[in-house]
Amino acid sequence: MAEVEINNTQLFYSVKGEGEPLVLTHGGPFSDHRIWDYQIESVMDHYNVLYPQGTVNSMADDPGRQW
Repeated sequence: MAEVEINNTQLFYSVKGEGEPLVLTHGGPFSDHRIWDYQIESVMDHYNVLYPQGTVNSMADDPGRQW
């Protein structure tokens, strides 16, 4: 898992595959990157898939921050 700092908040993301970039996101407090598991496996032979953790996820620096 990789990380990047944006606006003083650490965000974590993963990358799989090769090819053109494809960014998958998730929304809502009851979902995370795992909702894409089956889709990632089926497209990673053709795309460089990036799937970030959301800022409300417990892996982010400030999970209680209001957006």
